[in-house]
Amino acid sequence: MAKRIATGLFVLGILLILGGCWLGVGPSARAKSRESASGHNLKALAAACLEYADAHQDRLPTLASEESTRKALAPYLQSASPTVWNSPGADRAYVCLPSLSNTPLKSIEFPAEAPILYDPKPRSGNYLVAFADGGVRQRSSVKWRAELAKQNLPLITVDNELHFYEKHLAGQLIVMGWLLLVGSIIWRGTIK
Repeated sequence: MAKRIATGLFVLGILLILGGCWLGVGPSARAKSRESASGHNLKALAAACLEYADAHQDRLPTLASEESTRKALAPYLQSASPTVWNSPGADRAYVCLPSLSNTPLKSIEFPAEAPILYDPKPRSGNYLVAFADGGVRQRSSVKWRAELAKQNLPLITVDNELHFYEKHLAGQLIVMGWLLLVGSIIWRGTIK
C-alpha cells in the first residue's frame, strides 16, 4: 500500500513538473501572438489613414479622438475585423496622436518618424507605434515617453500583471513537482 502511495506521489510530481513547464511556455506564446496581432491591427489602421489621405487632398484624418478617427477611417476599414481598433490583451483601443491631425502628407518631412497611433500596452518593454509612412515599429519605453513629452502628450498605458503571475505559478508548480518527486523516491527507498 505504501509503495502505491509513493508511486502515486512520484507520478504526481512528474505531472506537476510538466504542468509547470507548460504554463511557463504558454504566457510567452500568447504574448508573441498578441504582439503580432497588435502589429497587424496598427498596420491596417495606418494603411487606412493613408487611403483616407489619398481620397482627401493628401491630408491625414482628424486624429483628435478615438471617435473622430473611427468615423473618418470607417469606410477604409470595411473588410477589417471590428476588433482592429482594440489592442489585444489590453481591453482598450489604440491611442491616436493629435499632433498630425489634418496634416498634408507632403508637409511631413520624415513620415517614417512621424507617429500617428500607438498600442497602449507595452510588449516586451516596447511600444508598437504606427507611423505616417504606413509602417509599424517598436519604440523602447524610455524613448517613447521622451517623444510624447516633447509633444506635451500624456503616456496612456495599460499594463496588467497577469503575465508575471502566470510565470510565478509555473515556477511554484515546478518546485512542488520536484519536492514530490524527491520525497517519493526517498520515501520509497525507506519502505521495506
